Formats: sequence, C-alpha cells, structure tokens
Amino acid sequence: MSQGRGLGGNSRQGKLLITKKNWLEPNFFRNINYMTPWGFHLILDVSRCEIPLIDSRDNILKFIKELVIAIDMEAYGEPLIEKFALHDADKSGFSFVQLIQTSNITGHFVSANGSAYIDVFSCKPYSYDTVVAMVKEFFKPQKITQQIILREA
Repeated sequence: MSQGRGLGGNSRQGKLLITKKNWLEPNFFRNINYMTPWGFHLILDVSRCEIPLIDSRDNILKFIKELVIAIDMEAYGEPLIEKFALHDADKSGFSFVQLIQTSNITGHFVSANGSAYIDVFSCKPYSYDTVVAMVKEFFKPQKITQQIILREA
C-alpha cells in the first residue's frame, strides 16, 4: 500500500506513528501537519459472492445508491449498469459506473464464479470500512482483498 508523500517521516512534534488504522481514517490528514493526498482509491477484489446477488441489476443499483449516501458522496446522474462480456461465459456479468462529484465508483461482477472487482476513487476522503461493510451486506462474499492507493500526481 502506498502511504503517500511525507508519511513515516518526522512531524514538527517528532516522529509520527502511523498505523493502518489511523491513516485510513478520513480526517487523518486534516489532523496532522502533512499535506492531504489528492485522491483516495480503494480497490476491492471480492471472491465467491452469492451469484443471484451479483446477477441482479436491482441489487447492484440499490448497492450503488446506498453506498453513495453511506460514504457521503454526491452522485452525478444515474449509474450505468450493463451486462458485458456476453461472448465469454467465464467473464460475463454486470459492470457499473457511477460518476460522483469527486470522481467515480466502478465495478464488474463475474456471474460464472461469483467474483467482483470494485473501485472507489475520490479526492474527498471517505470510510473504506463502510465500503467493505456494504459489499459484505449486498453481495455476501467469502473473501475480500483490498488495496488502498493514496493518489498524487
């Protein structure tokens, strides 16, 4: 995981202890003397979801709508949800894009094996734990692997 510019260095008060728990908090960068990263990118690789849940346009739509509210974002228009890769049963499933005022939320679900690949990217901080909790609630996966990238140009 990238920890962004200046993390792990010295603050004006001395050595700054950074743990996974504290630097993932949305207001962490506001409370210390470090520059806030430009963007926060959560990448989820999700395994063995309940297939009827990931193969339901209505469930995916409800997930997107509730996620936007739960992480305090503002949707820009309606989400695009379409079934893709119909030529390849091993890869086909719903994909979605929800533009938000601060960037986007995207995902692809694989109907054949219950996999999901979900990204949340925003220049506004948000709770990664809330995103993971909502993925668990809506899709009932057996495993979630997450990566967090603090984006800087």
